[in-house]
Amino acid sequence: MLKKLNWDTDFFKQPVFSVRLTATTDCDQLTNEISLIKTQHPGAILYLTCNATEKTSSIEHFIKQINAKSYGSRVDYSQQLLSHPHEDANPCIALTTPTSEAIQVAIGSSRHSRFRLDPRLEPHADALYERWILNGFEAAKDGRGKVLAVKVDEHVGGKLRLSWDKDNTEAKIELVAVQPQFGRRGIGRTLVTQAISIAQLQGCSAISVVTQGE
Repeated sequence: MLKKLNWDTDFFKQPVFSVRLTATTDCDQLTNEISLIKTQHPGAILYLTCNATEKTSSIEHFIKQINAKSYGSRVDYSQQLLSHPHEDANPCIALTTPTSEAIQVAIGSSRHSRFRLDPRLEPHADALYERWILNGFEAAKDGRGKVLAVKVDEHVGGKLRLSWDKDNTEAKIELVAVQPQFGRRGIGRTLVTQAISIAQLQGCSAISVVTQGE
């Protein structure tokens, strides 16, 4: 049942696994698998997921059942896109070079991240967010995404990483960051609105975003 995540394992220097809980999950079998892993790797990390219609209470119950500790949560949102994008004027620009300021803005967005809550992962948080935004610039270079920004007084007030699959069917907002001193100005909304328009122009039929926390 458990799936080992090789990239995460290599990056965090700890065994990382994932499993999706459903109504048909054999919890006894899963508990046995987890117990075996905890015996071999006491610091192992597990990502638990479930469908929203099955409620997060099922995850909370299972965490208690296996005597584990939760270090935060995330929610994946997805929506269908219109076939024709809006033509609203937008002050976003596309960044092409990973400047030190652009990287620091991305790292700064991790202040609300669950990766800051788990002491096993916190030492890697800066490097993780830097890697994510650098991946965004690489995807943009290959024509598979965009790194958008809103400038405020010549500074990057906020930025967003957008990518889409090779078939141009689904787009993902993979990182949204607004500098605290530029908050409450609608920068996040501006970035997301532009990302949706770009995804529509690419022909994508859906777009999704992952939150930190509920």
